[in-house]
Amino acid sequence: MNAAEIVARHFDSQRERILSDWFDLIRFPTIGTEPERLGDCSRCTAWFRRYLKQLGFEVEVCLTDGQPVLLADRKGAANAPAVLIYGHYDVQPADPLDQWLSPPFEPQLRDGRVYGRGAQDNKGQLLALLEGMSALIAAGRPLPHIRLVLDGEEESGSNALRAKLPEWKRRLAADVLLACDTSMHPSGRMAITAGLRGIVHLTVTLDGPRHDLHSGTHGGLAPNPATAMARLLATLHGDDGSIAVSGFLDRIEPPSARELELAQAVPFDVKAYAAETGVEPLGGERNLPPSVRAGFRPTVEVNGMISGYTGAGTKTIIPANATAKLTARLCPGQDPPRALEQIVAHLKAHAPAGLRLTIAETHD
Repeated sequence: MNAAEIVARHFDSQRERILSDWFDLIRFPTIGTEPERLGDCSRCTAWFRRYLKQLGFEVEVCLTDGQPVLLADRKGAANAPAVLIYGHYDVQPADPLDQWLSPPFEPQLRDGRVYGRGAQDNKGQLLALLEGMSALIAAGRPLPHIRLVLDGEEESGSNALRAKLPEWKRRLAADVLLACDTSMHPSGRMAITAGLRGIVHLTVTLDGPRHDLHSGTHGGLAPNPATAMARLLATLHGDDGSIAVSGFLDRIEPPSARELELAQAVPFDVKAYAAETGVEPLGGERNLPPSVRAGFRPTVEVNGMISGYTGAGTKTIIPANATAKLTARLCPGQDPPRALEQIVAHLKAHAPAGLRLTIAETHD
């Protein structure tokens, strides 16, 4: 019996127990960006500690200035390579809560799918990988030397882990790095993702009047932060969807012919994408195919924007301020601090007159 067959049999025979473990993990509200969730994050790492010790791992839960980081180590076959596996147990905030059909931290199985915050990113993939490993261990199959890092702040910049990396450099040395935080191909075929784009993020605020103003009195006089923010964000891209930030694209290393061949080996299914997401794949640089845009080109995205009154009915104001959250996905050849500086410089150069621009929460 080959390894794939061993793993498939394990998942079939252990389905109810695996679902139970999966649900237990989802019930931990491990929102790593919120300091008040330290207790929940600690309880989640304790769960993983017990689980991994049963698989023969030596496990340490390391306290940090942020959420705890779990390090685990399992010796493999003699002369086998070392594999460092990175995963994270923290999840994104659950808002907007009114969009959930069921409580975000009370998982439900509906129509063959599990719903709950973290069911996929990353507790689902992480448990699937560990269960596959468990199946091979139980079958007596030789495995490489395995080192495991579970991050508690992946969704908010991994500050605690980054601070510890110089200290843990030797401890985490490996021949192969595997991130168990990706997905299967839309066709259902198993896939190994060969690379992921990097990220930088920032928060942009435009402040105007000292307080909201009546638009009937001040419309046409006071500059409107909401309108100005829309115009400012629009300067980040050209009409063809390309990034308009000066110098941002200059140092990108283009993919090799072989990389392009592999990326396009399975045709991109536009109809399947539209059925899954509800929109056609029309974002980004419109002169490039979807597989290139998604895998080899950087992006600058608006992740959130708020200003003024957004409740029911009408409130005729000029808002006092407007705020937007931005992230940029980066590609080989780009330097994260430099890319962040370029975006900041662009925003400052295009800042509207009469309003105060503030850029905060910058992170590379």
